[in-house]
Amino acid sequence: MNGLQRLGHDVFIFARGGEEYDFGPDWNLGNVHYSSSRMGTCPRCPYTGIADLDEFRSWLDSNQIRIVLFNEQLDPAPMAECKGKGVRTVFFGLGYVLPMAFYCSHFDLIICHTKLTHRIFAGTGIAQFVPWGVDCELFSPQGRNLTSDSVVYFHNAGMSFGNLRKGTHRLVRAWGGLSRREKRETKLIIHSQLPIDVLRHNAPEVGEIVGREANIEFFVGVSRPPAGYHLANVYVYPASVDSLGLTITEAMACGMPVIVTAGQPFDEFVRHDVNGLLVRSRRRSWSNTLGHAREWKYYDVTIA
Repeated sequence: MNGLQRLGHDVFIFARGGEEYDFGPDWNLGNVHYSSSRMGTCPRCPYTGIADLDEFRSWLDSNQIRIVLFNEQLDPAPMAECKGKGVRTVFFGLGYVLPMAFYCSHFDLIICHTKLTHRIFAGTGIAQFVPWGVDCELFSPQGRNLTSDSVVYFHNAGMSFGNLRKGTHRLVRAWGGLSRREKRETKLIIHSQLPIDVLRHNAPEVGEIVGREANIEFFVGVSRPPAGYHLANVYVYPASVDSLGLTITEAMACGMPVIVTAGQPFDEFVRHDVNGLLVRSRRRSWSNTLGHAREWKYYDVTIA
């Protein structure tokens, strides 16, 4: 929003999930409209559907919207409303979960944040490569990562406990195998948007390790930038599959070396022994939620 406004554009935001995801005063702005719909209430699509399309039409008209950027939009109805009014549509997101024809039919432009994603969408003829950017005023070296008295590792599990794709379970298992001396000299901080009980349910032995190890700190909830990066000096992200979560670039902007999976698209940002470490991994096929398994590689990260 700030970047587009600096370029002279009028920007209006339609928060399709309503006030459930209100992050406070930063987003309580006159140009931000919180939908009366709530996530999960739309029968067409529980995650990205807008239950009250009349409200969306009114928002388009009252603000004279000419272009709409949709974040990971799965419900086609809002795009159809835009098309009917001559409003151009742009897709941006982390991956794709629907047939490629869906994106070609409903969007005029696809913004890709990694070379991998751009290669996948290249055949559409409407893909544009725009690498991930980070606000370096919010994410900058500070706090713990400026000291060297001990090694503190930080991992962001996000909301991935359902499929464990961010490698939290492998990281905890590896941590449990450290020697007593190594555990005394290090600490692991895990930030999650889901409670530890979800992890215990999906990976019981991992939940047991988190509860047992005194040098594993687990905290839950939404945190404001720079989140937990200032609490540690090394970021660990042994993901099995991802289209590159922002946490990697945010951690790097905070001056942290990153330990990440040796594979795509992680190696687009992390160079081994230069700004981090690439952990050995083994590729295998997987029918996953990001899209076709032939395009998105699934990695088994080496624990030992």
